[in-house]
Amino acid sequence: MKLKLVPALLIVTAGAAGAWLPVSAQETTQASQTPDTPKQEAKRAVKKARKVWSDDDVTKLRSPEDAYAEEKEAQADKAAATDQDAAAARQAAPAKPEKKGPPAALANPKSSDDADRMIAWEDRDIAAQEEYIDRVQKQLMDAPPEDQERLRNLLQDRIKILQQTRQERKALLEKKDEMTQKPPAGDNAAESAQPPAR
Repeated sequence: MKLKLVPALLIVTAGAAGAWLPVSAQETTQASQTPDTPKQEAKRAVKKARKVWSDDDVTKLRSPEDAYAEEKEAQADKAAATDQDAAAARQAAPAKPEKKGPPAALANPKSSDDADRMIAWEDRDIAAQEEYIDRVQKQLMDAPPEDQERLRNLLQDRIKILQQTRQERKALLEKKDEMTQKPPAGDNAAESAQPPAR
């Protein structure tokens, strides 16, 4: 008897569910046909308003790399224009004669002791630069062909710097000699303050 009830119960349940589905569908259809309030219409309009991207919109987008590249190009253009203006100004301006003589020392010594310290500094600098040049020459002999050009350029630059340092040392020596040959300014002032003897 229990077995007969189970299929009967299933049939009743299925029938009830079948009767409910058409009623439910009618309710949703009626709900969608009822007029919406203005607030609901505005919400739907906002939800439906979607941005459709076109090719023009996509080209307007810029990545940080693009902005950086444009900035660099603008700086390069500005530098090129400045260089052209400077070249034009140099051509228009008359050439000034360059001073001949020893280069200016990095610092002007105030006394012979200062000059001695500066000369000692220059001597140490020259020794260090000569050691570096020797090292670069050894590297140049053992370097592969792709590194030789770079090392030659480096060697030429360092030789120029060494020559400038030697010229600065020479200028310091000349300045020291001038200082030792001239009497101090204080002695001349003391002599000129006294009246000459009659």
